[in-house]
Amino acid sequence: MVCRVIFMVGLLALTLLSPVNARTQHVLTVASNPTLALSNDEVDEILTQMNATMATSKYSPWDVPCDVKLVRNGDVIQSNQLPLQGDYNSLISSLHKIAPSANVLVVSGIDCSGIVAAGCGLIGGEPLVVGQYQGYDSQLWLHERGHNVGLQHSAEAPAGESTVPQNVGMRFMFWQLGIGHVGKIASECDKYQQPSTHLASVVQVQAPAVPPAPAPAAATLAPSEELATAARSAGLTPKAYEVVGPPWVHGMPLGLIKQLSQEDIQSIRSMLSTGVPNPAWPQAIDALAVVGTAEDVKLVQRALNLPVAAVGPGASKESVAEFRNLLRLKLSAPIALGIIANRTQSESAVETLSQIAQVENATKLVGEGAANALSKSALNGLAVANTPAAAMFLNSTLGIGPVPGPQIPQPNNPPLPGAVAPLSPEEVERTKTTVEDVKQMGIERFLTRTPNQ
Repeated sequence: MVCRVIFMVGLLALTLLSPVNARTQHVLTVASNPTLALSNDEVDEILTQMNATMATSKYSPWDVPCDVKLVRNGDVIQSNQLPLQGDYNSLISSLHKIAPSANVLVVSGIDCSGIVAAGCGLIGGEPLVVGQYQGYDSQLWLHERGHNVGLQHSAEAPAGESTVPQNVGMRFMFWQLGIGHVGKIASECDKYQQPSTHLASVVQVQAPAVPPAPAPAAATLAPSEELATAARSAGLTPKAYEVVGPPWVHGMPLGLIKQLSQEDIQSIRSMLSTGVPNPAWPQAIDALAVVGTAEDVKLVQRALNLPVAAVGPGASKESVAEFRNLLRLKLSAPIALGIIANRTQSESAVETLSQIAQVENATKLVGEGAANALSKSALNGLAVANTPAAAMFLNSTLGIGPVPGPQIPQPNNPPLPGAVAPLSPEEVERTKTTVEDVKQMGIERFLTRTPNQ
């Protein structure tokens, strides 16, 4: 009887200590500028979708269920001092100063290799920084959180989902996001459960006595059918949507953009000229800047001049989504103008950038809350443009010089440009670096360089 009691106690102890009964929780403290109207409920919805992806297998047998749960810690931290956009280093610097307890920062976009990217996560460290992309938020957060726990990409560009095995291209750690990119292999699950580096936000808790029933798959259509449906909804060819629809997380996919046919490119023009703005518009404009002509400046200008109204408490999900997309579109547009100006020497593109770099004009386009962000984006676009007129504007407003190329004749008393957004010394230095990098590398190499993070 004594031996039996000892055996039972020992078995109970082993059961309680067994990894089978342990669940890994990732505790996420989220912060954002209130302009983006991010709520607790929306964060919880994203986390619910992430947890469903981790708990289920969409692609048997290699896509394994993973006993991991991601939870929100406290209310979303809201502060007008948190930036809407910027490069990764400046974003996390602001986060550490303003909301040091947060390990997730939600923004409109991240300045990355000359474009506005969707996300950035340190390999083996925190925080993660993500934009807002309707329909792709949970996939984006899982991808960047994967970097936090130490995961690399399942494959790198120029690999495409159709040129690699399914168990490579359909994982959320593939180098680009996309329809159906929700799979994960056992070693990735292990990293989520036991990160190789210490993250204070990862804890072990007692697993439920009865495992929860598997969540239903997010969609019943095959990825190719989902892609065709999404493309039709956006007014694009399937190939065009495959390139510009999902968020770009690590720079511009220049190789894929250059593979677009004239039919694909024309579908982008048609969407931008006649359609109602949708989440594909910001990247569609960037893609058109790479393969289009100086005439396409008019399409970017049209996007910039679309009316946008701020959203207040109680606004519908549809209104919030529309506002965020228009804001991201307008903050992305200056980079597209800079690329077009660099490629075509478009005076119209540079003139537009010079106008919206002035805070007074930026305010008319996006309101006071985002005016400084738009002004800074325009200054970045002028640095990318790298034309004599762009250089003269940067020289007159920021003292960045010397002015390249032949001097442009000016009237005896040229009007002074209006005030631009105040830049920190680090931001001025980064603008100077952009000018020099574009000049030395050329626009294509600049757009495809490897980011620092």
